Amino acid sequence: MAQFPNVPPLGDKTLPGFEAATWYGLYAPKGTTKEVIQKMHQAYLKAMTDKAWTMTVHCRLRRRTPIAPAAPPCAAAAASLVAAPA
Repeated sequence: MAQFPNVPPLGDKTLPGFEAATWYGLYAPKGTTKEVIQKMHQAYLKAMTDKAWTMTVHCRLRRRTPIAPAAPPCAAAAASLVAAPA
């Protein structure tokens, strides 16, 4: 990484094969209708087709891999991660 030029990647020698990922998402208040959630999701998918916007996000997150929109199974997994305990 450019920020740490003299530090080897963790996956090179310390933990071979190590990978890390970061979740990010859009959130809405409890009780938001499925129609509104779907509209937000469609707007997100549209934004992800805008190369200038995705490059801005890419640069801000300093990611090395392309940003791809979450598929519905991933969105469900994210929801389960942030769900309030029962």
